[in-house]
Amino acid sequence: TLQEFPAAREAAMHAPGHRFQTMSDEDLKYESFFRHLYLAPPSKRLPFSVDYAGPEDEIQEMIIKSWSDPLLHQKASRGQIGRALWFILYEVNWTVEMYQAAKILFRETIERLASDALGHIGEPGDDFDSTLFMFWDSTGWYSDKSRPPDPERVGAFVDICRFCLNSEKASMQESALHGLGHNATYSKTMREEIEQYLRRNRPARKELIAYAKNARRGMIQ
Repeated sequence: TLQEFPAAREAAMHAPGHRFQTMSDEDLKYESFFRHLYLAPPSKRLPFSVDYAGPEDEIQEMIIKSWSDPLLHQKASRGQIGRALWFILYEVNWTVEMYQAAKILFRETIERLASDALGHIGEPGDDFDSTLFMFWDSTGWYSDKSRPPDPERVGAFVDICRFCLNSEKASMQESALHGLGHNATYSKTMREEIEQYLRRNRPARKELIAYAKNARRGMIQ
């Protein structure tokens, strides 16, 4: 709630050895937000919602800041990042700027931490694996013909998928195919990205060829 954030911020400011004397109000707010979103144990994390830290645009800005940090993987564990991203994916409205920041997130953080576990065949994984597999699950823009997709968002999404499809990590390729597959029925661009992947014939794992062929027809799980 709105009351939770000032309390957390106050506690952070007065923690032993804290640097609050030299930190700006903006930095203090970001640090408290980061601790809550990325570092809090799952059992103690408050329900994450857009009113946790104030206006939604403020939350979006702090998310962009965290995603743009090339050292994010050193500041939080793999599991912590996976759980934080899950909250962001399903409880925050994405801006164009968030899609742009996601390019940095995938390049600097997600690829470093990605594994070769494949979610579509039910291989065991952790919170990070599950989040990566489902990362683009809510991007079925073309299925709602009353709202044409934003070209900037789509462009950033395609750029990220291209990067993932060229990764040597199986879960990166799978994540991109999953997202492209959600839109392949409606978009020639999405189908062509999958076609290029199939033509290159360099899957990180052979199971991804069949998955790509299904994704091309919009038949993904």
